[in-house]
Amino acid sequence: MLSRTLRNAAQLTLGVTVALVAQQGGDLGYRDTPIIPNQKWHVHDADRPHPPVVTAGSAPGAPSSDATVLFDGKDLKQWYQRGRGADAGKQMDARWKVENGYFEVAPGTGDLITRDHFGDAQLHIEWASPAEVRGTSQNRGNSGIYMMSR
Repeated sequence: MLSRTLRNAAQLTLGVTVALVAQQGGDLGYRDTPIIPNQKWHVHDADRPHPPVVTAGSAPGAPSSDATVLFDGKDLKQWYQRGRGADAGKQMDARWKVENGYFEVAPGTGDLITRDHFGDAQLHIEWASPAEVRGTSQNRGNSGIYMMSR
């Protein structure tokens, strides 16, 4: 009994969907829905631009076609630090240690900040914690990542 009811509901749903698509001339999307605020597109508008196709990196760990590479293993050109003391309020070149494809905080230098600004993002990060954890607070290893200053 229940399976017949579910089958009938599925057939009805499929029939209504086919009718709606046929009624719209086969287009996907709608032109009778509200306009998205501050845009010229309708909600579910088929003519709305689509995001570009993103291709994966050519090898494991390689960046995808849309990636912004912030560290290439060589330098910190994509980063800055806020000045301290007499340099307070200035953007200073990053002074962290870069060696053998990694970078590491230099004592007393502060946070790194990306030179580019980002809105929504997908983040890929690789990091390591100390093999032997010693000390307390910041002396225990990686302290984390701030996203959008939070």
